[in-house]
Amino acid sequence: MDAGFDRLKLGIANEDHWMSTVEYEGSVIEHFSDVVGKCFGECGINFTDLTRICFLNGPGSTMGIRTICTFVRTLKLLQQVEENAIYAANHLHFHQLYQTHVTRRHLPFCIVAKAGFHQWLCLRVDDKHKLDVIRKVDMQHVGSDGEIPFVRLPHPSLPKEECVDYHLSQCLPLLYSMDPCIWQATSSPDLYQGYV
Repeated sequence: MDAGFDRLKLGIANEDHWMSTVEYEGSVIEHFSDVVGKCFGECGINFTDLTRICFLNGPGSTMGIRTICTFVRTLKLLQQVEENAIYAANHLHFHQLYQTHVTRRHLPFCIVAKAGFHQWLCLRVDDKHKLDVIRKVDMQHVGSDGEIPFVRLPHPSLPKEECVDYHLSQCLPLLYSMDPCIWQATSSPDLYQGYV
């Protein structure tokens, strides 16, 4: 599940194929239950059939991410999903995996995400197998030397054509890899706060 940028991406997978995927543009809070109902209805399963939940926990739309966290916590509280079946990843590290393994972007490059009014986060990617620390940056200094290209993650205040995004149809290997550097087990789903 991903609700980080005023859109919702939700998919249910079984081994090597997607059983159902839904990508919805617009207010996540208003349409979350409808989208979840549609996705589960298409494949005819119940919440108790899930063996793992993977979600992206930011940076991004706080309300969208909190909606997902509340949903997952509710499933856990109602014992619809096992506590050890919940995994979270932040958007920047997930995009590192996607950009290096799926789109095969040339190294080095930086991934930047708007995380507040004047706040940006940056992840420099020099090695596709190693994760760097995510840092707060002043956007005017990102890519100012002209040597390292950068890509922006989606944000409602940015033109879509200036941003990169991922396609659920190409993400299944990334979900099943369950790289422990990317996917962190969590018993208390919440917003990502791990930057310096």
